Amino acid sequence: MASVLSNGGGFYSPAVYVQESKRIGLEVKLPCINKSEYEYTGRGKVLRIGLLAVKNLSRNSIEKIISERKENGKYVSLADFLVRTQLGYEETALLIKCGAMHCFKITRPKLLRLLDIYIHHRKILNENYNDLFMNDTFSLERDVSTDVNYSVEEICRNEYEAFSYMVTRHPLNFFPEWTKDNHIIRAKDMIKNRGKNARMVGWYMTSKRIRTKKGDIMKFLSLEDLTGTFEAVIFPKVYYRVAELTMSMGPYLVEGRIDANDPTNIVVENLQVLTSLRVKAEEMKDSVDHNYYGDKEKFRKRNLTL
Repeated sequence: MASVLSNGGGFYSPAVYVQESKRIGLEVKLPCINKSEYEYTGRGKVLRIGLLAVKNLSRNSIEKIISERKENGKYVSLADFLVRTQLGYEETALLIKCGAMHCFKITRPKLLRLLDIYIHHRKILNENYNDLFMNDTFSLERDVSTDVNYSVEEICRNEYEAFSYMVTRHPLNFFPEWTKDNHIIRAKDMIKNRGKNARMVGWYMTSKRIRTKKGDIMKFLSLEDLTGTFEAVIFPKVYYRVAELTMSMGPYLVEGRIDANDPTNIVVENLQVLTSLRVKAEEMKDSVDHNYYGDKEKFRKRNLTL
C-alpha cells in the first residue's frame, strides 16, 4: 500500500487507498518531521504518510528536513527545527497545520503563534542557537501559552487542504444522522440484501460515463462508506435527472435496488447530495424560527462542514 500511495495511487486517488488501509486494520499515521521519509512507508500494521504528501512543500525542503535529521539527530523544538533547516514561514506553517510537528507535544495554534514570533525575530533566534540546549526547549516555548486548540473539524479541514484527504476522520463521520441510521444499508451488508430496495450513503471514489448502444449517456459512481465500497449504476433516464448532482464529492444518499446478480452494485432510482439536504433543512428551520425565508448568511460553519 505504501508503494502505491508513493506513486500517487493507482486507479483511485490516494484518499481511497488511505481509507481502505484503515478499513483493513492498518494504523495510518500523519507525517512527522522526526519520523517520516520522503515517500509513504509501511512497517507491520502502521502506514506512515510521507512528507511528499504535503502540498506546496518543496522537494528541496523535504530533503533538507530528512538529511539534517539523519546527520544531526531529531528536532527537539520548533526553534531547533527553524535554525537547522532554515525553512520559511509558509512551509513551516504547512507542517504545523497538518500535524507534522505533533512530536513537540504542543498544540498547533501555539506552534503557529511561536512561529510568528520566531520569524519576526529570526536573527535573534539564529544568534542564540547555541543556548537552545541549555534548557529542554527555547524559553518562549515555555512562556507562551494559549487556551485555543483546533476542533476535530478544523484538524480534518487542515488535513484535507494539505493532503487532499482526511486522516483523523472519514468525511462520513461528520454525517452521523445518516451513517448511524438503521434504515441505511452498509456496503458490507449488500450481499444480504441482494435484489431488495435500499438506501445507501457513500463518499465519492471515482466515476465513469459511457454511452449506451442507443447513444444515451449513463454513469457509474464508485462510492465508499465506513464499511466498504460499492458501485452506483445510474441508467440514462435517471442520469438525465441527476447528472449535475454527480459532479460533487458527495456524500451521496442513493436510493435504488441492489443488483441480485452482483450485490456490489445498486441500480439508482434517486440520488441526493447530503450537504444540500442539510442546507435545505437549515433554511426551513430558519424560516420557521424567524419568519424569514432564504437568509443563508445565518448558517453556522459546522452545518456546512464535511
